[in-house]
Amino acid sequence: MPKELIQLLKGIYHSAISQELELHLYRILQQHTVEKKERLLEMNEICDRVWFIETGLFRSFRKYKGQEENVWFMMEGDVMFSPQSFYGRKRSRHVIEALEESIVYSVSAAQLDDIYEKFPKFERTGRLLTQKYYLLSLDNWEELTSGTVKDRYNHFVKTYPGLDKRITVKHIASFLKCSVRSIQRVRRKR
Repeated sequence: MPKELIQLLKGIYHSAISQELELHLYRILQQHTVEKKERLLEMNEICDRVWFIETGLFRSFRKYKGQEENVWFMMEGDVMFSPQSFYGRKRSRHVIEALEESIVYSVSAAQLDDIYEKFPKFERTGRLLTQKYYLLSLDNWEELTSGTVKDRYNHFVKTYPGLDKRITVKHIASFLKCSVRSIQRVRRKR
């Protein structure tokens, strides 16, 4: 069972995770084994689940001018979903795809709403998690839309330690909005 998830949640706001809530989570969390290249969310679907990654690696991408453009990467210990689709109940503009064989746990939007209703303190945990990822998103946006390719690559390596060894140069270049050759050049100079 997802002990890592319970520890993550306790680390965010310990007093929100009562023994009753912990038992409830163990009952409702669904475990999924996800194959490499398998998609948890397709473009134009409504995101109805929140996933916690126990093992593995995922990317979110969108199609832009006929090309795949990586938006984010999530790995062990991360919580992932498509925020605009999940919160706005809109069709997703992004795909969520496994880059490695992975194990994830999930809850549906209805189950999460039910948890917030039954365990009001837990809503703060949800807010703090949302805040964490929102701030990371803003930081990435600022760092990835300015500066040289070298600056953007260095920020990527610092923000996502070890990820440069797990994903292709093509995916990194897409995320950093530059060419594969530019990434290769920066790597050679490091």
